[in-house]
Amino acid sequence: MQTVYFVNAFLTPQQPLSGNPAAVCLLQEWLPDATLQAVAEQHNVSETAYIVQMGPASYTIRWFTPTHEIDLCGHATLAAAHVLFEYFSVSGHLIEFESASGSLKVMRNNTLTLSFPVKAFHQSPVASSQAEQYASAFGLDITTDDVEVFSNGHASIIYCNSAQTIKQLTLNSHAISQLPEPIHYVTAAASQCDFVCRVFAPKYGILEDPVTGSAYTSLAPFWAARLNKMHMQAQQLSARGGHVSLNLNGDRVLISGEARTAIIGQWMIEPHTSGLEHSY
Repeated sequence: MQTVYFVNAFLTPQQPLSGNPAAVCLLQEWLPDATLQAVAEQHNVSETAYIVQMGPASYTIRWFTPTHEIDLCGHATLAAAHVLFEYFSVSGHLIEFESASGSLKVMRNNTLTLSFPVKAFHQSPVASSQAEQYASAFGLDITTDDVEVFSNGHASIIYCNSAQTIKQLTLNSHAISQLPEPIHYVTAAASQCDFVCRVFAPKYGILEDPVTGSAYTSLAPFWAARLNKMHMQAQQLSARGGHVSLNLNGDRVLISGEARTAIIGQWMIEPHTSGLEHSY
């Protein structure tokens, strides 16, 4: 019998059912990858975080979408730290996770703060002929919306001139899935905060992610260069919505937000199968 915690991470203050839901499971030892993937598929949230303890405040963490294991996830890491601080009596104010992306630290003060490595983009747009393809996939007019597209091979940043435009994107899911990168960040400056964004990852089984902590490892340096600011506030304009505070500090991005437990349940797995049952 294994306890699973469903946590809303990066929620908007005073809106406990906003943010991005993650499932968190603290394991005694690693289960077969096929089992971990099957459980994540059944959870059917953007990410399930599995953690195994290494020391008093040190853990290994892995993240699974409903279809793939991924190498970095912000909101599920925030959710995992929330679970450890709230339910496992972790002393002090720092938890360190070892992951496929290296060492990740989470600090607890008034909120939880992730320390993630920067993933900067080259500040030059892709060719205009390619940019048309990206704009069309999201229902943008490359000229009217002043669209610029940047890519680092793994993700794209699609910049436009209006937060309102981002709220009203007309999505072509098939066209988005045909773009070369698996992840896409559509972003604009905003009046209510420094910038807004929406994040899409259909190749990972997620058309739109509610709030994406890892996106800000690229969006923070992107907007810091444009706004000449190291401290920024951002909102993700998904249907659930979420709020993120950012501090660019050298080659690290400090990503702060709130988390709240929504559901605590249990699942049971036969020792050598991926068959499972849930109880909430």
